Amino acid sequence: MAHGTHALFYALLGRFLHAFPWYTGTMVREPSTGEIQASHFLASTVPVSDDYSVRKHIYTDVMQVTRRMNDDIFDTDDAAFLYGKALLDWQQDSILWRELTLNLTLAAVGVVFISMLMLIHPVCLLVAVAVTVVDVCLFGVLYFYGMRFNSLSMICFVMAVGISVDYSLHVLHKFLSVPAGNANERMTTTLREMGLAILLSGVTTLLGLIPLAFAASKLFRTFCELLAATIIIGLCTGLLFIPILVAVLEPAPILSSLTQGDAGQGEHRGGPFKQPNAKNVMQGAVNDVRQMLVKPSLPKLPIALRRAPPPPPPRPPPRHSPHKPSQDEARLPKLMLK
Repeated sequence: MAHGTHALFYALLGRFLHAFPWYTGTMVREPSTGEIQASHFLASTVPVSDDYSVRKHIYTDVMQVTRRMNDDIFDTDDAAFLYGKALLDWQQDSILWRELTLNLTLAAVGVVFISMLMLIHPVCLLVAVAVTVVDVCLFGVLYFYGMRFNSLSMICFVMAVGISVDYSLHVLHKFLSVPAGNANERMTTTLREMGLAILLSGVTTLLGLIPLAFAASKLFRTFCELLAATIIIGLCTGLLFIPILVAVLEPAPILSSLTQGDAGQGEHRGGPFKQPNAKNVMQGAVNDVRQMLVKPSLPKLPIALRRAPPPPPPRPPPRHSPHKPSQDEARLPKLMLK
């Protein structure tokens, strides 16, 4: 700024502050020279559109103008900046897609790596497929219920990875553990022994979300709706989609050799080896409870609390029978007399 322009600016600034003294508090000036070191101004915005995407694009344009101003005029990154509650939300939403892509990619890599360590089978890639299906369906839930994609829904998308991976992983692990039969028979065994447990685990989780459905805050209600949709979609994926896909691919079992070895040991010990299933275990538990109800038995007390048995009665002293001499003893006096 030239010297004449500099002097003219501060002269006009003095007149302006004299006419409008309330603007004096909007700037910080050097006490000795009177030069402006920092200043701020307030601006009000009006809604230009009800569409959130339009307002977001306007915010993006304003941010680009601010960055250009810092680069061209101030030659810094933070000399001029915008602040406002709506601006904070828009700035957060502008990076959500990038953060969601990064988090879901890292989660998928972690799921595949851990599944490979646990299953030791290429079929573990289906776990990542199941998680992807759940997240894609959640986008449909957002559109169907008219929810906006924000930081809360992003948290639910990341949580969906950890919630839905269990349902598919248990089905795959049990299917690979069944040694005999074709794909349909092995999947029938898998769903018969693991399907009810997986279904009950999802139902109990849904029951835990019921208090959130009656919350006064919309934040908690939205969180409840998205998590409930995640659990329902995860159950459908783990109990319907993954079994059909696995039955078509027909992966080989990984525990067939171990089970055959156990079967050989069972036959060598005198009986055929039978792999326990949930039905046999439940029937055995029911029989045990039935026997306890029919013939109740008192629990055994610890050794320190048991009553000591009474001492045995004293034995009577033996009766002394008269001594009957033997033949040699009877002849002894006669020999002595001789």
